[in-house]
Amino acid sequence: MIVEKFGRKYHIEVFENVYYPAEDTFLLLDNVKVHGKILDMGTGCGIIAIANSYAKEIEACDINPYAIKNTLYNIELNGIKNVEVFYSDLFENINERYDFILFNPPYLPSLKNEKRDYLTIAWDGGGRYGRRIIDRFINEVYDYLKFGGKVYIINSSINRVEKTLKMFRKNRMKARILKEVSFFFEKLYLIEATK
Repeated sequence: MIVEKFGRKYHIEVFENVYYPAEDTFLLLDNVKVHGKILDMGTGCGIIAIANSYAKEIEACDINPYAIKNTLYNIELNGIKNVEVFYSDLFENINERYDFILFNPPYLPSLKNEKRDYLTIAWDGGGRYGRRIIDRFINEVYDYLKFGGKVYIINSSINRVEKTLKMFRKNRMKARILKEVSFFFEKLYLIEATK
C-alpha cells in the first residue's frame, strides 16, 4: 500500500499475523500531526510511526513480534533513520516520558472460546466491552507523559466512550472527543487527553 502523509509518500507492506491498517488507523493518521518526542503504542506494521518520522524522536512498540519485524522492515523500505522499535506489553519496557503517545488499541469485545493468536490480540480488547487493554493503558499513561503531554487514542461506540473520558479525568487528565466517524455498525472516536 502507498500512504501519502505530510507531503511524503511511503510504501507500507503488511506481514502475515499483523493487523492490516483500517478505518481506525486512518482516523488517527489523518487527524493528528505532532512534534517532539512521540511514542507509537501498538505500532502494528509501523504506519503511524513512519508517517510521523519527521518528528525529532519517535519510538514504536508492540507486543506482537511479527509486528516488530514488520515495522523494522517498513522503516528500512522507506529509508527512515529516526524510529526506534522495541517489544513492550503496554508500558512494561518503557522508562521515559513523551510529548505525545499515539494508540490505536485493540478495542473489540472478547468472543467466548476465541483462539488467541498474534492477529487476535491486535483487535481483542478483552471483556464484554473490549475495555481491558484500554483501561490498563489509561491507568498507566499519566506517568509516561511530560507535563502538557497528550494522548491520542481510538475508541469505538462498543467501548462506552464516556467511560474512557471519565477514566482519563479520574487519572488527572483533561479529555475530549476530537473527531468521530459513523459506520453502519459502530462509531469510531479519536480522543485527545492532556496531562
